[in-house]
Amino acid sequence: MKKIVIANNKGGVAKTTTAYNIASYYAKKGKKILVIDCDPQGNLTDALGIDPNEVDCTIFDALTKRNIKEAIIKLPQAENFYLVPSNLESERVNITLSSQLNRESVLKKILKEVEDEFDMCIMDTSPSLSILTLNAIVAADSIYLTLRAGYFELRGAGLLISTINEIKEDLNDRLEVKGLILTQYDIRTSLSTDSKEQLEEYFKSAIMNTVIRQNVDLAKAPANAQDIFSYAPLSNGARDYEDLALEILEREGIKW
Repeated sequence: MKKIVIANNKGGVAKTTTAYNIASYYAKKGKKILVIDCDPQGNLTDALGIDPNEVDCTIFDALTKRNIKEAIIKLPQAENFYLVPSNLESERVNITLSSQLNRESVLKKILKEVEDEFDMCIMDTSPSLSILTLNAIVAADSIYLTLRAGYFELRGAGLLISTINEIKEDLNDRLEVKGLILTQYDIRTSLSTDSKEQLEEYFKSAIMNTVIRQNVDLAKAPANAQDIFSYAPLSNGARDYEDLALEILEREGIKW
């Protein structure tokens, strides 16, 4: 099972939208996909049509009881699509695990229970380097950062990558930052194009070739509990996320 985390310590950079749509794309292609909502806001859970307040078990239960299987629920969107949900209760992970040894590695350990049951695990994270987010990063094989075009985003990405490299050195030597994904990209503005050029110069091959263009359908789709491919299959958003999903497979060396 390939384990991928979508991260950034800033909000509003399409982490959840990206995790949701690439996971949906792979599930629709017949792969068995597990998504884990590691954000106490529960936005991914909600976008997938599951009421965060109505679930019996969440990522909080999985981490505190050291049992991920009881928290996995089957999603209606595809036969082979599964979710570990989250809600505001998951914020308690940061307190409950704070005094425990190896607190950043609990998710990595319990994911071994389902290692052979899924083709890929995709983890969505909150805009903070909390214990919950660190668990996702430590459990992952690869990390993809979503960011908007702009000077502060460029600076923030550099700082985040430095932090991730420290985590890699201390807690997960297999972890790789495989790509930086530009989201909410407006091809009409010089800010977007100039920022992309700066990012390509600074991060070189880490920048994904695919950019996610601004597209109103990407905002509307989750409100209808649909991915972009079901909601607006001919939209720019659907084309961009298909291209991104395929580029990720290429970077991961996966041939499906």
